[in-house]
Amino acid sequence: MKKIISVLSSLLFAGLLVASAQVSSVYVLNLYAHQIVNPMQVKKPIRKAPAKPVIPVVSVDGHTLNFSAPLSEGQIELLNEDEELEYTIYVAQGSTKVVIPAYITGYYYINIVQGNYCFSGDIDL
Repeated sequence: MKKIISVLSSLLFAGLLVASAQVSSVYVLNLYAHQIVNPMQVKKPIRKAPAKPVIPVVSVDGHTLNFSAPLSEGQIELLNEDEELEYTIYVAQGSTKVVIPAYITGYYYINIVQGNYCFSGDIDL
C-alpha cells in the first residue's frame, strides 16, 4: 500500500512539475537506473529478484536540481558530449536541492550515483 501511495505521489509531483514547466523553464529529467557491480566482491547467489530502485524525480530550474525526495549520500557527475567528466559534486544525505555553477552551460549527460545504483539521463543547462 505504501508503495502504491509513493508511486502515485511521485506521478502527481511529476505532473505538477510538467504543468509548471509550460509557464517557466522548469522541466523534469528522464532518468534510467543501472546497478553498479564490483567484480572483486564475492556474493552469495541471490535466491529471489532484488528490489528495483526508486528512480528519483528531478526537476531542473536553470542551474538548480530539485529532488522530490531526500537523497542518500552520493555524487552527481556531468559528462560532456565527448563523454569526458567535466564536473562532479558530492551530495550530503537528506539533500533535496543541488545547485550547479552558472559557468557550466550546454548539453550534458548526468549520472546520479547513490550506493550501488546510478541514475542517468540528459540535461540541458
